[in-house]
Amino acid sequence: MENMPEHRVPLTGIRAFLAKMFGITVFNRKDEELYVADEERKMKIDSMWAMIRGEEYPSRLFTISESEKNHKLDYLHYLRRYSITSLILLFFAFSFVGLQWIFSES
Repeated sequence: MENMPEHRVPLTGIRAFLAKMFGITVFNRKDEELYVADEERKMKIDSMWAMIRGEEYPSRLFTISESEKNHKLDYLHYLRRYSITSLILLFFAFSFVGLQWIFSES
């Protein structure tokens, strides 16, 4: 893995701090999407190298066949960072649902 080229998209300043510590971006920009895609790529490469070194069990050798596996997890972007505006919208959406729940109980 040491001889593989790095295709990093660096974040700097306050953007890097917010993204690394809290998973928040100021705006959803193209370079931040590239950064998340790059991190996902790096994790897949690390996983493959761990399989080659024998530190991780290869998924193709599991008892469940490949056709029966749930491949939805391949599309789950758990490294995604949320913009401030989307966090505010999520807050109000969950608040509205909570209010509806409270009012429906009384």
